[in-house]
Amino acid sequence: MKKIIIFCLTTFIFVSCDIFSTRSAEKPETPRTNNQTATTPEILIQNLKDSFKDKVVENYLSCFVDSSFSDKKFRFYPSAGSGSKYIFLLSWNLQGERQYFINLINSIDKNNNIVLSFINEEKNFLGDSTSYTASYSISIPTLDEQKPKYYEGNLHFTLIRDGRLQWSISNWQDIKDETFPSWSELKGRYY
Repeated sequence: MKKIIIFCLTTFIFVSCDIFSTRSAEKPETPRTNNQTATTPEILIQNLKDSFKDKVVENYLSCFVDSSFSDKKFRFYPSAGSGSKYIFLLSWNLQGERQYFINLINSIDKNNNIVLSFINEEKNFLGDSTSYTASYSISIPTLDEQKPKYYEGNLHFTLIRDGRLQWSISNWQDIKDETFPSWSELKGRYY
C-alpha cells in the first residue's frame, strides 16, 4: 500500500509540474524587408535600393539574373582603372556580389543606413529586356577611416525578364566619376 501511495504522489507531482510539456517556439528574428516581386523594371530598381537600406543579402542577390530561370548569366564590367587595382573584378560573379555585400553590411552598425540613390535615370524597353542608365551615389556610414564614405558614378544595366516573368540585372557596366570612387572600387574594398 505504501508503494502505491508513493507512486500516486510521484505521478501527481510530475503531472502538476508540467515538467514534460514542450514550450512554444519563439519567433525567429527576421530582417525588415521591403522586397517585392520584380514584375516591372521600376520595382527591380526599388528592390535594389531597398536591399541597401534594409541590409538584406538575399534581397540584394534576388536583383540579379538567376540561371535557373534564364539562359543569361550575370556579367559585371568594372569602371576604368578599378580592374587593374582589383584584378578579381575582371572575373566578377554572383559569389563576389554576395561576399562584398555581406562584408559591407557587417562593417556598419545595424542602426545606420546605407543610402543608394539614382538620378538622371533613362530606360529603353526592348521587348523582354530593358537598357537602364543612371547616375548613382552611395553613402556608407563606416567608422573605418581607411575607407571612403561616399561613392559616385554612372551605371548601365541590361535588365531581362526571366522565365518567371520577373525582371533582373544580367549585365552591369560601371562608369567612374572623376571626383569620387566608383561602385567598382566599393566592391573591391569590401570583397
